[in-house]
Amino acid sequence: MMLISINNVSVKASQKEILKNISFNIDKGEVLSILGPNGSGKSTLIGIMLEDFNSNTGSVEYFPSKKEVFGSIGIVYDNQLIFPFLKIKEFIDYFASIYNIDAKAYNTYIDIFGLRKILTSLIKNLSQGERTKLAILLAIFHNPALLVLDEPFSGIDPTIIEKIWNSIRRNRNTIAFTSHDWEMAAKVSDKVIFLYEGTMVCPAFDPKKFKEKLPSDKIIVLPYSPIVEENLNGFSYYVHNNSLVIFNSDKKVLNKVRGLTRNFSILDATLKDVYFYLTYRK
Repeated sequence: MMLISINNVSVKASQKEILKNISFNIDKGEVLSILGPNGSGKSTLIGIMLEDFNSNTGSVEYFPSKKEVFGSIGIVYDNQLIFPFLKIKEFIDYFASIYNIDAKAYNTYIDIFGLRKILTSLIKNLSQGERTKLAILLAIFHNPALLVLDEPFSGIDPTIIEKIWNSIRRNRNTIAFTSHDWEMAAKVSDKVIFLYEGTMVCPAFDPKKFKEKLPSDKIIVLPYSPIVEENLNGFSYYVHNNSLVIFNSDKKVLNKVRGLTRNFSILDATLKDVYFYLTYRK
């Protein structure tokens, strides 16, 4: 069942196109990740979904209604603004009173999120990761049907991210999130969107089937060399961050590379390679 439909959305600011003709759907119970480098339009797209600001063209539809979708939503913004002079415990108690929930019911999550030892700390004194963990806890406090998370794991200790994610997904709610953690996105998402300079690189797809979008599931990685590149006619490859990445590691390709350099590695392709192949391929 469809929950949100984004239809040909474009956003322009100061004569610059931030988003260009974006279209996709989010189904109920689905996890959607929005991936791309800084400046690609991820946070702007989140803002459009939440109606924080309007698009210049296109529309956003909510099913069965906007009132019902927004009536059960949890949000974590990047650079979350939280009352600085409250203590963590005071803020949790405040949210509990708003939603008429016994704050003690969240003792387990306080421990999972690693907040127990800092409950009496002022929010203004928290690190970025601690603020983000608090923001996530408050976003799931009322068990919302929809969670919209902008860079939810920024600054969080990688050793507890999986535990936090399992807490977020405890009731199989619908989630849309942005992230720079491509490996995690590939693991937890039902669908991914690639943004590049405000455009969708390709239609939304299941990241577990990412290899279907590549010419090979193996890559040869080597430092960029114009001499090597000149000899790659007929091969699929891309160049990014001074690296040359060639798809296919069969004998013909390997012999060609070995004849030019011994400084290379053979690796398994990842979701990020799909993105770079679609945006930077030669």
